[in-house]
Amino acid sequence: MGNQSKPSAIFLLGPTASGKTRWAIEIIDKFPKTFELISVDSVQVYKGCNVGSGKPDQDTLKKYPHYLIDHCSVSEIYNVAEFINDASNLAKKIVDDGKVPLFVGGTMMYFKSLFEGIHSLPNADSELRKKLDAELKENGPNKLFDQLVKLNPTKAREISPNDKQRLVRAIEIELSKDNQDKDSVRSGIRNEFNIIQIGIFPNQRAELHKRIEKRQPVLVNDKLINELDELIMNNNLEKNHPILKAVNYKQAFMVLNGSLKESEMLEKSIFGTRQLAKRQITWMRGWQDLSFFDLHEQDAANEFIKKGLKL
Repeated sequence: MGNQSKPSAIFLLGPTASGKTRWAIEIIDKFPKTFELISVDSVQVYKGCNVGSGKPDQDTLKKYPHYLIDHCSVSEIYNVAEFINDASNLAKKIVDDGKVPLFVGGTMMYFKSLFEGIHSLPNADSELRKKLDAELKENGPNKLFDQLVKLNPTKAREISPNDKQRLVRAIEIELSKDNQDKDSVRSGIRNEFNIIQIGIFPNQRAELHKRIEKRQPVLVNDKLINELDELIMNNNLEKNHPILKAVNYKQAFMVLNGSLKESEMLEKSIFGTRQLAKRQITWMRGWQDLSFFDLHEQDAANEFIKKGLKL
């Protein structure tokens, strides 16, 4: 299980609708006073993003507190570097309190970056972003993609010209590098913690799809439209805010801006959620030292934790 001289931490990750929160709660109940929860979710981190994010309700959060849920306002943009900083500091605090940090969520980039660390990214430059957005609107993505090829051909191979958000951000980073310390890094926690990594991995994709179809009407409805409308008005959200690209909120925003009929929103969100789950599963397949458990194998996962932590 790793170096037992280090403090331990648990990673619990899985695709959307796999039951991650339920698993985390059962772990807390099975091993009382052992763990504290840290959310690894790039949408639930925002206050007010409740309906479409699948955020646990207030009664659940009161009984089972999660760090980094309702952590910041949507008037800000929370990024992966901030997550690494916040999550690693929280993990150390939890260890100092004599407990084990239990990271739970489905934002795979957050997990990967927390584990491995990242080179610090330049801060967002609103003026440069507006200029690039204008170029994108005027000339389309191909010209910007050619620019990225010249700036960083390796990065260009990782991005589709049609992925406009990542394309613009990649160019923004390259053009901003001269003002950054290129050796600046945010280190991950893999050298500081003995990390037990658990993946909820559906052996039958059809079962996960059924769960998605059952869950989506709870997340995607007129309450979501009202929630997003209020968030946009109260926080002056710009159209490039990551919330407006997140599944469910993306479809609700399309309804609000008139590009999608409300009657089509649920179906589009189900498709988007399936695509999200597919990407999450692809991430998990490439994960090193991740122990896989099927949707119904929590008892086995609990035993794995018990053995790993010698409880």
